[in-house]
This record gives sequence, structure tokens and C-alpha cells, in this order.
Amino acid sequence: MDVRTRSLAPDLTRGYMLLLIALAHAPLFISATGDATGADRLVETVRSLLVDQRARPLFAFLFGYGLVQIMMRQQARGTEEWGPIRRLISRRGVWMMAIGLVHTVLFVDIIAVYGLVSILFVGLLRVSDRALLWGAGLAMLPTLGIGWIVAGGALAGEPGIITTSMTMQDPWVSAAHRFQSLPVEFAGRILGVTPALLMGFWAARRRILDEPARYRRPLVATAVAGLGTAVLGGLPAALMYSGLWTPPPAPLGQLLATLHYPAGFAGGLGWAALMGLLALRLDAARGRIATAVEALGQRSMSFYLLQSVVFVGLFTPYALNLGAELSVTEASLVAVGVWVASLVLADLMRRASHRGPAEILLRRLTYGRPAAAAAGAAAGVAGPAGGGPGASPGTGPGTGPGTGPGTGPGRPDSPGARTGG
Repeated sequence: MDVRTRSLAPDLTRGYMLLLIALAHAPLFISATGDATGADRLVETVRSLLVDQRARPLFAFLFGYGLVQIMMRQQARGTEEWGPIRRLISRRGVWMMAIGLVHTVLFVDIIAVYGLVSILFVGLLRVSDRALLWGAGLAMLPTLGIGWIVAGGALAGEPGIITTSMTMQDPWVSAAHRFQSLPVEFAGRILGVTPALLMGFWAARRRILDEPARYRRPLVATAVAGLGTAVLGGLPAALMYSGLWTPPPAPLGQLLATLHYPAGFAGGLGWAALMGLLALRLDAARGRIATAVEALGQRSMSFYLLQSVVFVGLFTPYALNLGAELSVTEASLVAVGVWVASLVLADLMRRASHRGPAEILLRRLTYGRPAAAAAGAAAGVAGPAGGGPGASPGTGPGTGPGTGPGTGPGRPDSPGARTGG
């Protein structure tokens, strides 16, 4: 498929998602101590309401959406038998796991999680719509338990795995810490992403992001209800995590903070719907900014990995160590700056007709031979969006999240520091 014929909404959403990932991750490197300023508390509150545990469901939704796109494009090429499609998606998942484990040496990873999800859940691509919706609803039950555990740790001021590992002095000790945590992290993240993943399957069957004009009213309703629920449900935790409200005694405080987690599921769907509506408005006359965000979304895996390299280089004690000096507000500004620079670079790559290197690598590993890879690209097989956030032809990060791995207040002693994106 020629990229010029691709729908705007999926790529636009992936490109915007990288901003949420940057805002989720950058403050987690902060090790500076001291009292939070008013600006810091405001930034923490906004991040808790709109980014923390909101970006990861968006990531999972796009990932599920992309898996269905891969399957449908293979079917459009005449591959009607399920066996070859299942093997393609599973093989892709294996290579995503390999890429993700390499990435874990540098930073907390979610690419490998989605690779494993590809393998475990590929059979669900063929279940009925009703089964998908029931499955998404039932999958919310474990997330309540995860939210309870996360809230308890957050209110106790326990640093999360990302903050802990990225503020260590030795890079190899830091990497070893992340690998030791992989089993628990994998289990928790798979449970956490499943509801949004199944909703992505359901939405992709209807091409909701590909044809937003057909779904304008449902998208408006989902954007308002989803983001509204994210804000209202997450407000108690946001105020507690930012220090603007003294938590009530347990278990009431922990219960209120637990709502932050399931409310994030609604927020992720709300963000996806809002971006679909924005794409509908921009599609007729794409300006330079929309085109750059779209180009970034088409190379989202590559730029997700690049974000990790930049943040590790800027913030960690074994590199420039800016994490020991910057505030949460300043780290968030750095995150925005990195995203803007990514937009510029992605647009330059678009102009030069260069695909993302990570997308090229994953396609080559999946198909083996260049000729086969080209055929897969023509079929619209996504980058890591069958392996990452989404999957139009050749795009999507395989990572995340969720917004990448995690977000929360950037101070290691801040209650939100261990919550995920």
C-alpha cells in the first residue's frame, strides 16, 4: 500500500502517543530532592489526569488495532487460510520479544510484552465481537487488583521499577535490576493491557480510525466520556500523588487511588477517539504539523527507541546526570523538546522517503528475504503495531506505554513514581 493512500487517524494517533510516552518517561529519571514548587505540583496533577495510566491503554488499543489490520491485509492478498496468518503474527511477536529484551539493557521495555501478547492472543483475532466485548469487560477485573497494589505502593512512597533502575549509579547493575523484575513486570503489564487490546480488535474490525467520518457521533461520545472519566476517576489519586491533598486513612485513601487505574482505560479510549476526530478535521487539508506528526507515527517504533537513548543519555547518573538537577517541570519540558525534535527528524525522513530503521529491521526479520519483506509492506503489514502501537503499513512502535512503561511523579519519593503510563 502506498503511504499516500493511508488513513490519517491511525498514524496521527501513534505520533501523538509518542508525546504522551515522552511525558510519561522523562520525569521518572528525576532523582533531585527538595520541595516541589507550585509548577511541579501542577505538572504532576496534569500528568496524573491525562498521561499516567492513560497512555498505556492508548498504546494497547493501537496495538490491537494493528494486529487486526495485519490479518485483514493478508486476507486481502488472498491468504485466506488461518495457519499462515497465525504463523506470521507469531513470528513477528518472537522478533519483537528479541528486540524488546535487547532494549531492556538500556531502559524498561514494553516491546517484548507486546511481542508476547502477539503470540498468546493471536487466536482471539477470530472470536466473535460479543466475545471480544465480554472479554474486555472481564479483563478489567484483574486491573482493579493491580490498581489496588499500585495505589498501596504509591501512597507508601515506594519508588517504582523505572525510577529505581534509572537512578542507579552503575549501568550494568541497573540493567540487571530490570531483567530480574521481568517476570512480575510481564505478568502485570499483560493483565493491564488486555482490556484495551481487545477493544482495539473490535474497533479495527469496523475501521473506526480508518473511516472516522462514519463514526463521528460515537467518537464524540467516546472522547467526552472517556477523557471525562479519566479526569474524574483519576482526580483523587492525582491530588494525593501531587501533594495537593493529604490522603485519607487507609483503606479509603487506597480505594480512591485505585480508581486511577481503571479510569485510565477510559482515558486511553478517549484519547484514541479524540485523535480520530482531529484526523477527520485535518484530513482534507493536512498542514505541515499534521504531516510531521503522521510521519512520526509511521516510524513510531524507531522513535520510541530513540527516546530511550536520548533520555538515558541526558538523565542517568552514568551519563550527563541531568536527572539529579532538573525538576519534574523541567524534565517535562525536555520531553516536549525531544518530541518536537522527533517531529522534525521524522518529517525529514518522510521527505527523503526513508522508513524507520526499526520498522525495516522488524519487517526483514519477520519475512526473512527482501523480496518477501517488500511484498509484506505492499500488503500493509505494520511495523510494531501489530507489534507496537498500531499497524498501518509498516508502522507503529513495538513498544511503549504505555505510553510506554510507566509514569507518575518524577521524584523517587513521590507516591506516583511507580505507576505505569
